Amino acid sequence: MFLTVNLLWLLAKLLDTNLRFLFRIGKRMQLSFKGVASIVIYGIVIFFLVFAVYCESKDIRCSEFNNGDCGPGRGVAYAEGTPKKGDSHETLIEKAKLTARYEMNSIMWRRCFIAAAVSAFLVLYSGTKRIPTGIQFGAAFLMIYIIFYLTITSFQKWIAQKAIKQMDLILTGLS
Repeated sequence: MFLTVNLLWLLAKLLDTNLRFLFRIGKRMQLSFKGVASIVIYGIVIFFLVFAVYCESKDIRCSEFNNGDCGPGRGVAYAEGTPKKGDSHETLIEKAKLTARYEMNSIMWRRCFIAAAVSAFLVLYSGTKRIPTGIQFGAAFLMIYIIFYLTITSFQKWIAQKAIKQMDLILTGLS
């Protein structure tokens, strides 16, 4: 607990120091609070957007199960579930169960983040015909992200879980 409090205090100090530094630079460059806030918000979103796109592409195209071999259809989603010659009946059933659970095991925050960032920017830009400020973008992004995330996770809970249970029953009946 003590370590967590110290880490949070250190993080707050670093953020405070860095934000004060940014505001000093902003004053020298004659940037307003909105200007500095826009730089910070866009910087944070772009950083996490690049991270999310990188991780999603790696999950879809590369896998440690394929010895780092990358390409279409070779990602984590497919690597363990790909049938091979000589697989037993039980092994094929387990691979089918694993493949059916892919959507439930996906990392939804990354997909929602990518979709929300693109959607928020496009909606604001098409509505105003100019690049939105960071505060406008941040507010729209948060609203769209929450809607996307809640919609997708609700879909997983109420529909996909029942379909997976049904798939498990079918595959159990085959064995």
